[in-house]
Amino acid sequence: MSEKAISFGFNNGFMGVISEPEGNAIIDAPIMIILNTGIGHKAGGSFRISVDIARSVQKEGFTCLRFDLSGLGDSKMRISNGKEDLPVTDVIIAMDYLCEKYGTSKFVLMGLCSGSDNSHRTAVADDRVIGTINLDGYGYRNNKYYINHYGKRLSSLKYINQKLKNKLRKKENVKIESNQADAYVRKFPPFEQSRTEFSALSHRNVKMLYMFTGGVGDYYNYKNQFRDVFNMVDFKNNLELEYYIHANHSFSWVYSRQRIVNKILNWMVLQFK
Repeated sequence: MSEKAISFGFNNGFMGVISEPEGNAIIDAPIMIILNTGIGHKAGGSFRISVDIARSVQKEGFTCLRFDLSGLGDSKMRISNGKEDLPVTDVIIAMDYLCEKYGTSKFVLMGLCSGSDNSHRTAVADDRVIGTINLDGYGYRNNKYYINHYGKRLSSLKYINQKLKNKLRKKENVKIESNQADAYVRKFPPFEQSRTEFSALSHRNVKMLYMFTGGVGDYYNYKNQFRDVFNMVDFKNNLELEYYIHANHSFSWVYSRQRIVNKILNWMVLQFK
């Protein structure tokens, strides 16, 4: 197994780790690029899931780069010109570097949370991207989402009792503290924009693997929600969905990480080997 730290890009300001297969490299295979996990500041990913993924696909003959976007982890800060989508430009710089080094023009991008968002936007901007792997990526609520969401709560006596208690406390002017952090607010683009972009990606035959967890129940709560929401998009055979209701958003449980790694590996082999 060959794995080494590299620097590249503007003044060698990007830092990453490249995993290269030894002896079993797939001819003309796309290179996988793994982006920072959400607001995580290291290319290793949440609970080192990116390391596990990189090493698993490497064993099957794929080259994989995991790197820190500018200003994150070990990469230097790069000043935007104010007009560019900075993360997308960072990924394009990485693809340019890999094109020159390996002579390839095909890439599969992977990310979790905002890393998935960055993967999607880069795929829209650059047709060298032929596949995206998205963990808790774009999601939009529909009627069935709300039925699932409120139906379970309204059938729970514990939930109803808690709501009544909260209402009484508010009447007594007792402040109810929120346990949710406001440090990071993630916003999806307008639905019509996403629909247009997904249509364009499918028209290009970009392969898309979308995996959602129970940890994002605030916007996604059943397996086929993505396909139902975008039912006007002809995904052909380019979209595969998975829903891991018992996994959390950071994949802190070993079993959840193993399922994700195995799924990604099998998908890569099926699509590109």
